[in-house]
Amino acid sequence: MVKSAGGRAAPVGAYSIKTAPYAEYIALARQHGLLAECISQAEVQTALQAGFPAGEIVLNGPGKWWPRSTMPAMGLYALFCDSVEELTAVACNPALAKVVGARLKLPSISSRFGIPVDEPDTFNTLIQAVRSLAVGVEFGMHFHIASSAIGVARWWDAFESVLAWGLAIECASKRRVTVLDLGGGWHPEDFFRLDIDAVLRAAEGVLPHLRRVLFEPGKALTQPTMLLATHVLEVRRSKGRIEDAIVDACIAELPLANYYPHPIWLRTPDGEWHGLGRGRQQLYGRICMEEDRIGSNLALPETLAPGDILLIGDAGGYNRSMAYEFGRGK
Repeated sequence: MVKSAGGRAAPVGAYSIKTAPYAEYIALARQHGLLAECISQAEVQTALQAGFPAGEIVLNGPGKWWPRSTMPAMGLYALFCDSVEELTAVACNPALAKVVGARLKLPSISSRFGIPVDEPDTFNTLIQAVRSLAVGVEFGMHFHIASSAIGVARWWDAFESVLAWGLAIECASKRRVTVLDLGGGWHPEDFFRLDIDAVLRAAEGVLPHLRRVLFEPGKALTQPTMLLATHVLEVRRSKGRIEDAIVDACIAELPLANYYPHPIWLRTPDGEWHGLGRGRQQLYGRICMEEDRIGSNLALPETLAPGDILLIGDAGGYNRSMAYEFGRGK
């Protein structure tokens, strides 16, 4: 593995299988040179069956060895540990992965994931585990805080903090950080506006031995690729004006309906699609759950009627892969 032309660390994409575990999506990811990012042995098997060699698979997460009945794949590209216990256990096995690293938990951001680097005893144990990595195994770091949850500006602050902790780990362990995985969790528009060159410059300015910087743009790639069609079941009025409407979709089909705004289009009588603007009306789903709200603060036209068709955008990614059966009588 070498740096890109000019000696710069190479940016590499890793497709998150969990985001959209569908054969056609995975095939496109491989076709376009992405690695496969997995969080379980079941996902590793999916990646292998799709044609990814083990050396192009990144394994992350707290439950990466599940299910235990599956023989763990060897010779992975990268394995990032979620705890010092896990890192200590795998450090002496050079057959597992070319790169073995640690997922860091920053003191400034609340998360259940990663190794808390601000706890002195834990940090010392981390350093000992890094020092014990087998000869020939590269050391990497993983950082995954969704910018869609904390905002892009705060993500940059967290990224700079990760670099500082990475330098501290390098100095204390005498092992070079050669791979940095920056995770995913990006809204599509934010990811495609991200200044990758600025990320690389900042990372190399602190960690000069970096060879690869990984990104996991599964959500950014797949979220915009699906639409959910729904029919209006009922229009409710107050004082002669539309108050809200009920549709035959629900949060079972769109589980992230309330996590970010989804564009919504209404089919007009002449067959055209009209985007709904902002207003005071709500769009509710069909099931008996208070949180079953499909759209908020919408401008629903007074002509809206039962049977009208709406299209809800950005319904791919986790909206599709996390959808569940509910209220269907089975």
